[in-house]
Amino acid sequence: MIISAARRTAILATNRAAGRDLGSLGALLGVTRARVLEATETGCTTTELSRRVGVSAASASYHASILRAAGLIETRRTGTAVRHEITALGAHLLTGRLGGGRSAGCGPER
Repeated sequence: MIISAARRTAILATNRAAGRDLGSLGALLGVTRARVLEATETGCTTTELSRRVGVSAASASYHASILRAAGLIETRRTGTAVRHEITALGAHLLTGRLGGGRSAGCGPER
């Protein structure tokens, strides 16, 4: 399931305001892959993705394929262009929050 444009915009604004540190996520996914996931928050083509992250188009495509296989992004083809968008799961991983504002930790929140 792809999240709505309004939800992606809200996530992006929240994370930027919070000055999100990709350190932990970077350690889990690798810094470049974490940056690719973050760059898909507003949706983008492979070319846009490569520019946003500062990697080659081939590298952006490779990282997108890994994130897609993990269910963190979805890719849709329109003619010769492809568009990558973060999924709800990817957004939860990126923000560290589950729906309803709960932390993504183990067990119930206290």
